[in-house]
Amino acid sequence: MARVFSALVLLPLVFGTVWFLPPMVTLVLAEAVLVLAFLEYAALASSLGARLSTGVPLVGAAATVAAVPYGATAVVLMAAGLTIAIVSLTPARGHGRTLLDVAGSLFPLLYLGLPIGALVAVHV
Repeated sequence: MARVFSALVLLPLVFGTVWFLPPMVTLVLAEAVLVLAFLEYAALASSLGARLSTGVPLVGAAATVAAVPYGATAVVLMAAGLTIAIVSLTPARGHGRTLLDVAGSLFPLLYLGLPIGALVAVHV
């Protein structure tokens, strides 16, 4: 029930930002939402046993959000994906959990970065 009330309070703020303010403010709001969503995702992934290096996937997802409205999505996804894969494979822990770590670190790019970036692209 608390989520419904918070959504009712935040909805006018979001619509006002998108409707009346410049596109850069929409991008900043989207990046703030991305950080909160990523922190929740990281907590869920960690509870399932994935070890995320939170810095690199968060920066990659934020770069994806910023790249979608300007058509640089493929380049950012490739660069961020390779960087995350290399960083995730460096402290390989074995026991069949490496794939879980890499997938858990790459998933925010697609699950959070692309949809939030698409919402920003609607305004730009």
